[in-house]
Amino acid sequence: MSTEIKDNNDVHSNDEVNQDNNDVSQEINQPPSSENEQEEKIIQESSVDDKQEIEPPLLTSNNNEFPSETPSIDVSNEKDDDSTAATISEENSSALPISEENSLVLPVYEQDNNTIDDTVQSESLSQHDNTHQLLQTIADKSNKEASLTILNTLVEGDFDLDKNYIIQKPKNLHELFSIFNKMSSSLQAEILSVLIGIMRKSERNLLAAIDAQIYEKALGLLNIIDDDVVADLLVDILTVLTTLTINVNELKLLLHYLKTENRIWKKHAVKLLNIFKNLPYRHGPDEFFNFPGRNGSGIVLPPIKIWPYQNGFTITTWFRIDPVANGVIEKEKPYLYWFCTSKGHGYTAHFVGNCLVISYSKLKEKTFQHCIQYEFKPREWYMITFAHQYQRWGKSSIHCYINGQIVSNTHFPWSIESGDLFDKCYIGCTPDRHDITSFSGQLSTFYLFSIYLEPLIVQGLYKLGPAYKNQFKFENESAHVLFEAQRKAMYDGKLMNSIVFNYNPIACEEQLVLQAAPKTNVSYFVHTAHAQMLSNVRSVITYSIYSTLHSVGGIQVFFPLFGQLDHQQIDDSINYNVCSILLSTLCELIERSYTIQHQMLNSKGFLTIGYHLEKASKQHINMDVLNSLISLTTFFVKIESKNSPLLLKQLFVHIFFNPVMWIYCSVDVQMRLYTYLATEFVTYSEIYHLIQPISEIIQTLHTLKYFYWIVDPSHRSGFKPKGSDGNRPTREQIIEMRRYMLLYLKQLVISSSGTQEEELQGILNYLHTVHEDDNLIDILDMTVNLLSEHPRTMIPAFDRRLGLRTVFKLLASSSEMTRLQALKLLGFFLQRSTVKRKTDAMQPHNLFSLLADRLLLHPNSFTMATYNVLFEILVEKVSGLVVEKRSSEITADWKIENPAMIKVIATLLRHAADNIHLYDIKLRFLDDLILLASASRENRRTILQMSVWQDYLFGLAYVYPAQEIQVEITDRVFDLLKILLHHAIKYEYGGWRVWIDTLSILHGRITKEDYYRKVNKIVESMKDDDENELKPPVSPTTLSGSQTPIDEQAASTPTRSTSSRQVFKTNQLPPFTISEFKYSSMHIRLLHNVFDSIEVDVRLWRS
Repeated sequence: MSTEIKDNNDVHSNDEVNQDNNDVSQEINQPPSSENEQEEKIIQESSVDDKQEIEPPLLTSNNNEFPSETPSIDVSNEKDDDSTAATISEENSSALPISEENSLVLPVYEQDNNTIDDTVQSESLSQHDNTHQLLQTIADKSNKEASLTILNTLVEGDFDLDKNYIIQKPKNLHELFSIFNKMSSSLQAEILSVLIGIMRKSERNLLAAIDAQIYEKALGLLNIIDDDVVADLLVDILTVLTTLTINVNELKLLLHYLKTENRIWKKHAVKLLNIFKNLPYRHGPDEFFNFPGRNGSGIVLPPIKIWPYQNGFTITTWFRIDPVANGVIEKEKPYLYWFCTSKGHGYTAHFVGNCLVISYSKLKEKTFQHCIQYEFKPREWYMITFAHQYQRWGKSSIHCYINGQIVSNTHFPWSIESGDLFDKCYIGCTPDRHDITSFSGQLSTFYLFSIYLEPLIVQGLYKLGPAYKNQFKFENESAHVLFEAQRKAMYDGKLMNSIVFNYNPIACEEQLVLQAAPKTNVSYFVHTAHAQMLSNVRSVITYSIYSTLHSVGGIQVFFPLFGQLDHQQIDDSINYNVCSILLSTLCELIERSYTIQHQMLNSKGFLTIGYHLEKASKQHINMDVLNSLISLTTFFVKIESKNSPLLLKQLFVHIFFNPVMWIYCSVDVQMRLYTYLATEFVTYSEIYHLIQPISEIIQTLHTLKYFYWIVDPSHRSGFKPKGSDGNRPTREQIIEMRRYMLLYLKQLVISSSGTQEEELQGILNYLHTVHEDDNLIDILDMTVNLLSEHPRTMIPAFDRRLGLRTVFKLLASSSEMTRLQALKLLGFFLQRSTVKRKTDAMQPHNLFSLLADRLLLHPNSFTMATYNVLFEILVEKVSGLVVEKRSSEITADWKIENPAMIKVIATLLRHAADNIHLYDIKLRFLDDLILLASASRENRRTILQMSVWQDYLFGLAYVYPAQEIQVEITDRVFDLLKILLHHAIKYEYGGWRVWIDTLSILHGRITKEDYYRKVNKIVESMKDDDENELKPPVSPTTLSGSQTPIDEQAASTPTRSTSSRQVFKTNQLPPFTISEFKYSSMHIRLLHNVFDSIEVDVRLWRS
């Protein structure tokens, strides 16, 4: 028994299989020969480990594609030197080379060992003679005649591309490749093109080519062929071969050929990479029955004593149609199955053209037929399911499914309740076994269930795929394929117990097809349940790239190829398509294999690939590479797999968010990457639950800081930037890329779960450590938007992470736009904070005063835009835009929320140099205060509660105005004082005290202004006396008579645009004494304004 059978847990034990084999042998009267029994015993003794190390390219239960008089067995062990199998392998190596890790399907004659040795030697000599004879035959012929002669030897007749193209002599194909290098290039190309065509046209030709073992020969020819056309055709034929099977030895040969020597690729090695493109797209099962469609081809089932109908029954299998070469569609009627009694009553299914017809014949009733209106295309795998639902008192029904979807149903009393045996049961043929009624194609596992299967289960069967051949016993085998409802319905034990028979191509012993249903199930057969393959049917075991990769160590064997990207071709050039081919193949393999996903995860495959791509030339990373990675990301997001979150995280950390890979790529690739991350990536809401955003946020900020900087940060920020050498994108391109990066960065921040403190901390750290305004302004804008759009989470995080420190750091910037955005940041924080949070943050360190000091670092930069932001903070009506002119009008609902901002604005206005723009700001400020005071009593009360608020207002007025606009400003000040003082007297308790304080502060203001005017006059007279030499001015005499020297550098000539109070420094002003109170014109004006207001109220009361 072959080791494949022994590895199958769902098949009977060896003793039971042997016993069943004997039973079937007695039934069909075909006892095995003593040689076969001896060989079977030898093969059974081979270990499973040896089987895994020595894998045949194509295992088959029989090899009847060879001449029928030479039956064959599988040779799977070479360690027993005295065994027949080992003798054959050793002696036949001269004729058909056998690799150390590969065993062949070889003919074994029913002779003793000496006879076999003589036969093998004679075959070797005969093969050499045949090869020599073939060379002589084609020596003097034209290419067309020579190719036709060679093709005739392959099909054993006259070759015809439509009628006779099936390879009958695989040995001749092997001989052909032995003399291939002795042909002309044109003949080579002609023969290869025909071989590729017929191999793609028929699966049987592909099997024959694999039996001929031309893979290693074609690979060896590739290294000596100089003609590019022939090399391309050799690659194509290798590609066609690997679409069906690629075993361990073949994969090793392929990878060895792709290994560079002295950093140089072998001849045509890069072309050989195209094989990888087709490796993931292998469809169908690894094991299948091959039906040639000849006379006597099919599978014979043992007699069934009673057909299961009381609970319904279901027939399901996977099949692929492979049309006969010279068949006539009008005459052919191939049967998929025939389950009938000796009287012809039962159930059948046959093809008419490309349609499938199911038939039911009963005693004394006419045959019922139902045609399934579905076009089955040749060489494509389909799953067909016929679910029969039995109704004792109603009409029974038949439901036909194709690929898990119902396509038709009909109501018909299909049940056959006679006591006759179903002794004419066949798969792929009819009792007459004629070639017209024989099925031509491939068949996977064939199931018969004794119950009617619901659509949910049928869809689950389709999801399991054509390679499934088990008993529905262990649900872990399909945990990643089925969803919960399907898994419960299929693995509750009911489906397993309902299996009548399960015939799969891996559970075969010679011509015997073992019954693979659970032993505990009810037996419906008269005797043994094993079936028999007729002479021309073979069970084929192939190896997909997925199983082969698992045998050689996993997907990691591909990783060294990424380290050869910069290696040169023979002509000293570098092929920049290698990376895209390798990566697209890798992504396709990951998408199609759950096992490879595990391997990528455990080996940290994306880390390895990212490392190699960092070291390689960035020309390798083209648009195809990026599209493959994007496609893989989409796959991970959409599937529900336990591996997806971890693989996605590795993919983003080591590939997408790895700036070293991308910074020197073409601008188009970088733009596509960041456009994808900003548009498509952010739309996947599921992805944020799969990855940890904090790591991606920090990585993106690192990328912006060190790689995608706009201004070189080494001068001011003090750190060494990266990505400054090489072909760096332009400033405009980097600005656009940063814009896209910030879009997905913002989405990562707001999608994070929790308080988002760590995310905000990363952003604040960036703003703290980067000092170039161009490099931080976009980050600052994003931070402002985060606080304005998501205050619920961002404001508490901003407070706990001491974000105000960042604000005051940014206020020292020389860029007005940076200062404005910093003020916006402060404004949104104050606007969305509670009173307690605002008080705790601002008052302990008197931050409003610090705010004025920070803004005074640039006193001449006080613009209308800055005022608008400060006023927005005053009333906590902060907007997202920076505007020169406020569009909204002040209404009664506008409240003064931060009265300390009045002092800040007044301080900035007092210290700024007078100019036309400053006058506009003063007027706007006074107008806004008048509107606020007029609109709300609370606003007036808030201003009156401020300490020395009169001093802030008098500081805006001009005691001795020299221009018309100064007069206008002074008028506005007194209008505001009139409103406030009238409110104090009328509504506030002890409001008369405000009058006294106001008159006193005004008197001090006037006295001080007079004093400065006298000092300035003295200074001006001194300058007139000595214009060339600067001398210290004479100390002016104060009103109290004392004199104080004035520092020579503290005095300056006053102008009309500067206030006299700016002549001296604050700490160097000479002391003066305020004179006794006396009324001035400003006092009289103030009193008149207030008394007028009182008189108006009195008149109203009297009226």
